[in-house]
Amino acid sequence: LKDCADKSQDLQAQSNLCQLKLERAEQLISGLGGEKSRWTSVADTLTESYTNLTGDVLVASGYVAYLGAFMRNYRDDATVNWIHLLGEAEVPRSPEFSLSEVLGDPVAVREWLINGL
Repeated sequence: LKDCADKSQDLQAQSNLCQLKLERAEQLISGLGGEKSRWTSVADTLTESYTNLTGDVLVASGYVAYLGAFMRNYRDDATVNWIHLLGEAEVPRSPEFSLSEVLGDPVAVREWLINGL
């Protein structure tokens, strides 16, 4: 009778441990489901960025090479004109141009902001 009681307690402990493992596995799987949607979103963004890379780098190159010495208003007007010309030529590019997004390093920019630059 004592052996049966010990075996029953052992089986109950194993059952509780198995239930706990099952709950943890369900939490892990649900957490990974959220990661899948996040990674899918990141992949879509990267695909779009890769598609627009040609036009964005073309505008950024022209900006750096030709517009550095001019006032901001003139640079903005020239950039809008270049983007319009790329659209007419059906060159893929981002709808809004940002030099810092095309040529900037997000980690370096973040460090500059932290340092008050």
